[in-house]
Amino acid sequence: MLRLFSMLLLFAAFAAAARAEETASLSYHVLTRHLSSFEALSPTERDKVRLTVRVITAKPANRPVRLWMVYDGKRFDLPVDDDGFVQVPRTPEIIDADPMIESNQPKGSIKTKLALLLLVPDQRRFHYADLQVATRQTNALIDKAAGLASFLLPSVTGVQFSCPAGTDCALTIHHPVGDETLRPSGDGKIRLALNPALDAEDPLIEASTPLAVIEPLTD
Repeated sequence: MLRLFSMLLLFAAFAAAARAEETASLSYHVLTRHLSSFEALSPTERDKVRLTVRVITAKPANRPVRLWMVYDGKRFDLPVDDDGFVQVPRTPEIIDADPMIESNQPKGSIKTKLALLLLVPDQRRFHYADLQVATRQTNALIDKAAGLASFLLPSVTGVQFSCPAGTDCALTIHHPVGDETLRPSGDGKIRLALNPALDAEDPLIEASTPLAVIEPLTD
């Protein structure tokens, strides 16, 4: 069974999970501490993926989940999307200031992780090869982080697609022998296993609406 790959598996320079230390607030540094290591990689090592922050709340006491920080006397909201991903501003000034990140969730109810997302040229229309390039880069990052222990870590075997909330979403794979339509499962996600047949075909993949998120999966 495929399960969501998270950067929690990468335990080296940029791999440990950032946690909120059982409080409803944490410093900017704690929230983003491994982003700097990722950003320090050469562009060719990370141009097909994006490392981001994901908020995890088992049972949100207040909906929607909100995060914000006060910097230079101004409040900056950090939007949290339906999948828990957070938009975190990155400037040298904010990094140096290390402001506190506040939440509307009670103490001890929230934590954060780093998550790796796959990038394709167009979120609505792309080829299977675009996914393969991104997953190969992900596997290379796993190996780079793990070093000699890389054989202990999984490799990417599939992809999970998330559609914008409230949309009637479907994914069409244009095989040479005919189209295949994939629809969301009960959790609203569409999953695609990578396989040699798709490698050989390199079919065009079209989404009925621009995809919100594309995530790697491991077995």
